[in-house]
Amino acid sequence: MDGETVKAETMDICVRAISVGALHKAYPMTGAICTGTCASIEGTLAWEMCRKTCRKGNESTVRLGHASGVTVVIVKFDGDKVLSGGVIRTARRIMDGYIYIR
Repeated sequence: MDGETVKAETMDICVRAISVGALHKAYPMTGAICTGTCASIEGTLAWEMCRKTCRKGNESTVRLGHASGVTVVIVKFDGDKVLSGGVIRTARRIMDGYIYIR
């Protein structure tokens, strides 16, 4: 989206999302966690499309390449049971201002 090329070696799977008929500028976090989890479960389509096996024991790290860069998803398992899924994300300022409270 910003003109930078996302190189294939920086991702495990390339993803895109369509929202209200248009390409999403990144990849929604809810979808990212679901996709990362699927890519960690043998036999799913996402697992088959993933460039490498991302799961090591009871934890998986999946790098999703999208229009704005790469999102890293970490999934934790207890055997075949998914315990948690989350993303690594940088913080950015989205607002600057003042609040006056009585």
